[in-house]
Amino acid sequence: MLSKEEIRKSILRARELEPGRDAKSLIIQEQLLLLPSFAEACTILSYVGVGTEVATGVIVEQALRMGKRVAAPYVTKEGLKSAFIHSRADLVPARFGLLEPAEEIRQEITRASDVSEVDLFVVPGVAFDRRGGRLGHGRAYYDRLLMQARSDAQFIAVAFECQLVSAVPMTATDIFMHAVITERDIYWP
Repeated sequence: MLSKEEIRKSILRARELEPGRDAKSLIIQEQLLLLPSFAEACTILSYVGVGTEVATGVIVEQALRMGKRVAAPYVTKEGLKSAFIHSRADLVPARFGLLEPAEEIRQEITRASDVSEVDLFVVPGVAFDRRGGRLGHGRAYYDRLLMQARSDAQFIAVAFECQLVSAVPMTATDIFMHAVITERDIYWP
């Protein structure tokens, strides 16, 4: 079995070379929007796709149009935190090439988002397997965040089919996804 670092290197390269990422991102996002868990969620926390990641703009915009509360994560010394956004205009470039809520939004008490409020998490990652195994960038930001979630919250990963591997090496602190959505299918562990 390959090491986590070997898998990361291989999958990040494959994702970089993946043709038609924009069209595939749209298919993936449309599949997520059709899920009952999306329709039922009042509060969603979604990463904001950048670079070669699956885009999430359609998910965020549709959730906002539907009147859902949408939180976007940001990196702190303590790990990931999140703040409610009202539009993509609330996001600014940040470390690691990410888009995160602007500092003034993070400071607004009414914009503070608590993990316990989130019904549905849209989760990024480097590699996934059909069991819901997830491999991130190695900093465990999402694993620590998801550990704090309510037991009924849904963890939905979005990825290109090229990001699937036969088995992600999982440890006791790694969090499994409830579903992995690709442009070809939805994998329910």
